[in-house]
Amino acid sequence: MRSLYAIAVLILIIGATMTFLGIGTSGTILNTLSNGVINIFHALESRGVPVEIIVLLLMTLESAGILIPSEIVMPLGGFLAASGLGNFRLVVLAGALGNVVGSLIAYYIGTTGTRILDARFGYVMRYVRRKGTIASFLTRLMPGVRTYAPFALGAARVNKRIFILYTFLGSFLRCIPRTRIGYVFGVHRHEIVEKFHAYTPLLLAILTDLLLIALFYEKTSSGGQWISGGDGDSDDEGEPGNDEPKGEEIEYPSDEV
Repeated sequence: MRSLYAIAVLILIIGATMTFLGIGTSGTILNTLSNGVINIFHALESRGVPVEIIVLLLMTLESAGILIPSEIVMPLGGFLAASGLGNFRLVVLAGALGNVVGSLIAYYIGTTGTRILDARFGYVMRYVRRKGTIASFLTRLMPGVRTYAPFALGAARVNKRIFILYTFLGSFLRCIPRTRIGYVFGVHRHEIVEKFHAYTPLLLAILTDLLLIALFYEKTSSGGQWISGGDGDSDDEGEPGNDEPKGEEIEYPSDEV
């Protein structure tokens, strides 16, 4: 963690120094980056790969346990939609559907057993056991938890139809504001760059630091305990003696008559 702070401080110092020296104050850094991104995705679209498909694939990977932050994917999709390379509503829908597909993959992996999941994601398992199927919705709104929750939900054998519905609803609600941020930036990109051009290096440094911290948090959250709530949940998950048995499946009431 100290090394992360050191890197973040170094990036911040570099950004502040560049701002003080007037390097990139014409907005060329931000303009070059945004124009480069637009050109790349324009080339992909000309080859029959629309932005919505890329968003769908990336969000599928994110929900399947691969650390691809949606905090980048969805604003990027919104930015490209504002640039004429996609449709805002379709980008949001693609992001939500990608979350559902990736979560289903993780769900089926989770159904293969609970012993490893209890050792690795014990705090999520306990939360799912307490909340039941509603955890499918709630965990989609929790940063650092949503990536691993489908594994636990599958291991707990929550109702699959409700799992799909709640996952879609939670993902849809998350995708809208993130896509909107990128869309607004894309629409007003030139005005924003012109207004804040003198602070472009510093702003990029701050955004980079936030991304580094978010990625670190996402990577290490599987060992966290904050979701568990009570003090009794802080026990070592690998040791026996907790109130609930390890590796045991939880049965929920079935919708079938």
